[in-house]
Amino acid sequence: MAPRSTQSPSRTVLRGRFGLWLLGIASAFALYLVVDALARGVVGETLALLPWLILPLWVIYLLLVRPALVVTDRRLVVVNVLFRHELDWGQVEDIQLRYQAKVVLRDGSTVTAWGAPAVGLDRTTGVAPAVGDPAAAQVTGIKRLVYPHIDDATPGTGTARRRWDLVGVVGSVVVIVLVGLTGL
Repeated sequence: MAPRSTQSPSRTVLRGRFGLWLLGIASAFALYLVVDALARGVVGETLALLPWLILPLWVIYLLLVRPALVVTDRRLVVVNVLFRHELDWGQVEDIQLRYQAKVVLRDGSTVTAWGAPAVGLDRTTGVAPAVGDPAAAQVTGIKRLVYPHIDDATPGTGTARRRWDLVGVVGSVVVIVLVGLTGL
């Protein structure tokens, strides 16, 4: 998964590209269905089916687009499906990148980042990527971004907080209510 990063001087957001492509394709298909139904003059049925078209789009967004790894000067933020972990650099001991990114905290616990770009074994050969492989370069780039913050932080300072991700929770409730209002 190639990372899509949004950079500013003190903030870098890393997430995979596949989810954005899939959401775009699914959105185009849903839009086609809505326009087709409206062109046929079935406005009532279109409005009744709209929440059912929004539901898979929301699931794709929630599972594949929303999760991210946000690197700032003060902390590392891991945004997962319904939770966000705000980890001050003093609490982060290491970051492991294999099948998923795992952030190892000073207390020994780990936080798994669903949406962070990571590298696994090559599916065809079953071995880790070679040094010149773009996936290996991607992992090296992420480590170059993260490790200076870990090294500069005073161990044990700051906090590690886990919160509900309000965008994910509120959006999910709204979509479920809309689907429920259509009468299943």
